Amino acid sequence: MRCLPDGRWYDAADQTWRDSRGRRAAWPDVVEYATTQDIAVSVRPVHASHAPESRLRLLCNRCQMFEEAVRARIRARMRRAIGDLFLGAYSEDTTFERFLFLQRGGQ
Repeated sequence: MRCLPDGRWYDAADQTWRDSRGRRAAWPDVVEYATTQDIAVSVRPVHASHAPESRLRLLCNRCQMFEEAVRARIRARMRRAIGDLFLGAYSEDTTFERFLFLQRGGQ
């Protein structure tokens, strides 16, 4: 598959360029086309929620990497929100001291 750095890829079946969401996109000019990369695409079944009982979806390797990045960002934000809930905002100067106090059992 031919891909551009901005996420556009060439759909050989329809003979058009598509954006990262699969919609038709503008054809690249000569300078942009010089940056194309040929990427080998493999499609694998992936559980929708990483639980064995969840339904399977077919994703290409690029979509799998994108989905993992989104999940990692969500996990990081959830951890930060839980920390804010129990320790207060991270911007406060005493957050680390309160964390150590709670780790010692509040003594």
